[in-house]
Amino acid sequence: MNNKKISLLAFIALAIIQISIPAWMIMHREDIKSGGKTYHFLCQPIDPNDPFRGKYIILRFDAETVNNVDERDQWTKGDVAYASLNTNAEDHAYISKLSRTAPSNTDFIEVTVNSAVYNGTVQVTLPFTRYYMEESKAPKAEALYRSSIFDKEIIALVKVKAGNAVLTKVLVDGQPIEKAVEQLAN
Repeated sequence: MNNKKISLLAFIALAIIQISIPAWMIMHREDIKSGGKTYHFLCQPIDPNDPFRGKYIILRFDAETVNNVDERDQWTKGDVAYASLNTNAEDHAYISKLSRTAPSNTDFIEVTVNSAVYNGTVQVTLPFTRYYMEESKAPKAEALYRSSIFDKEIIALVKVKAGNAVLTKVLVDGQPIEKAVEQLAN
C-alpha cells in the first residue's frame, strides 16, 4: 500500500513537471511578444524541408554581418556574443556592437560568432532564423521570394526583451508573407 502511494505521488509530480516546463516556455515567449520592442530586420528567405520539424523558411539577415569591430577583439568561431541593437534611418535593425557581457543600457540579443575578425567585420548567427508556415505555403513563399528577389523588401519583425528575441512575422512589401503567398496562388 505504501509503495502504491509513493508511486502515485511520483507519477503526479512527474506529470506536473512535464506540464509546467512547456507552460513556462510558452508564457516566457508570450511575455516577450507582448512586452518586447519590435525590430525590423532585412532578410532573404530560403525554403528547406525537415521531416522532423515540418515546413519552414530559413531567414538570412543583412544584420548577420557586423562591421566596425575592433581588430583587438579576439572573436573566434563559436564564441557567444551579446549584440547591441540599433536602427538606421529606414528603421531597419542592425548590430551596432558586439561584447562579451550583456549591455545594460540598450536592447541586445545573444548571438553566435561564425567567423573571426577580418578587416573589422564579423559574421554572426542570429537566434531567430526559422519561420514556420503551413506546409502548403512554405514552398510558395520560396517561389514568391525567387520571383521578386530584386524588387520586394522582405522584413522579419522580431520582438526583443531583456536579451531574448521572438520572430513574430515576415513581411513582403509590408504585408504578411502568408497573405502574399495567397495572392501569388490566385
